[in-house]
Amino acid sequence: MQNDNPDLDGPQNRFDTVHGRFADRILIGFGVGCLIAVPSSLSRAFYTGWLPIYTLHFFLGVVLLGCALFRDRLTTQVKVLIPIFITLMAGASGLLQFGLAGNGISWLLLSGILIAVAYGRQAAGAYTVVLIVSVAGLGWATLTGDITLDLDADIYVRSLPAWINAAIGTLVFGLIAVSAIGLMYDELHVTVALLDSQKKEIEQLANSDSLTGLASPRLIKNFLRQLLLHIKRYRGQIGLLYIDLDGFKPINDQYGHESGDYVLQQVAQRITRCVRETDIVGRLGGDEFIVILTKLDNDAQMEELAKRILDEFSLPFTFQNNDIPVGCSIGLANSHHYKDIAEKPIEQIVDGFIAQADEAMYVAKRSGKNCYSMAKLDQSVAEP
Repeated sequence: MQNDNPDLDGPQNRFDTVHGRFADRILIGFGVGCLIAVPSSLSRAFYTGWLPIYTLHFFLGVVLLGCALFRDRLTTQVKVLIPIFITLMAGASGLLQFGLAGNGISWLLLSGILIAVAYGRQAAGAYTVVLIVSVAGLGWATLTGDITLDLDADIYVRSLPAWINAAIGTLVFGLIAVSAIGLMYDELHVTVALLDSQKKEIEQLANSDSLTGLASPRLIKNFLRQLLLHIKRYRGQIGLLYIDLDGFKPINDQYGHESGDYVLQQVAQRITRCVRETDIVGRLGGDEFIVILTKLDNDAQMEELAKRILDEFSLPFTFQNNDIPVGCSIGLANSHHYKDIAEKPIEQIVDGFIAQADEAMYVAKRSGKNCYSMAKLDQSVAEP
């Protein structure tokens, strides 16, 4: 069955989708931010004179704006790398040009956040180590006088453009960081919800028959396992009806597979109408069905149910104005008749219980079909 929801195609597709959304949002954020940040940065030239960093900022702003406008032509990998490269360049140049008086550290930290979100903890950890070593080296070189600033820091920090630039830089930094982390947080919740939905779908497919909606063989065995464990501890009895359709195979050849599916669905409904709410109806596959009587007092209850089911099959199934006669052979088994049920391993008891009902069903077929047969009394559970 093909899935039309791209978010459910698989983990890798889901990751690629989230990665692409992240890249677009960050690139757009930087594109909008540079319209404010670049003019703010250039305005400082009135106090500091034209510095090489302003040329770099202007160039980086043009690159960012162009990439944001034409992002549809870029691969996701390029869209992720460009903001990381820009923040690295802006941060490193700002730290060298303005020292701690500028926003260099903030941009370098933003670069680390982008790396962490885009490439994971190990890449961010490696970047953090390099950043700490680089900043420590720059700090030592500044303290020893090996590196000097090209401006009077005291005059610079007292200028209005410096504070406006700091405020704008902090605002842009904050918005982009919050946008990146918020996106991943939102996508994490969506991914968890999708995984939970997929898990439920998988469980539904594993526990129910897709055609009839009845319990699957796996679920039937799980029910039997729990019921038989309860019997081994607390005594009691349960019943099992193994139902195999008579005359079903020619239906597909004569009327087509659609008719066969229709008959199987109708069979499921007719059997379900016959049982109690506490009983369990399942399909073992093909034209074989099974009923578990979870509360059983005696064999007569199973026989009464078998008769009701046979009565339901006395009427033909109508498909496209065609009356299709279908009968069934039923094998009955009662857990109370197994003298060694308390001694066997539970998996062997489950398989043996089903096998005994199956064997009784074949006895019914050999007896002329369209009837039921009870498994022999005091018969040991068959070895698997």
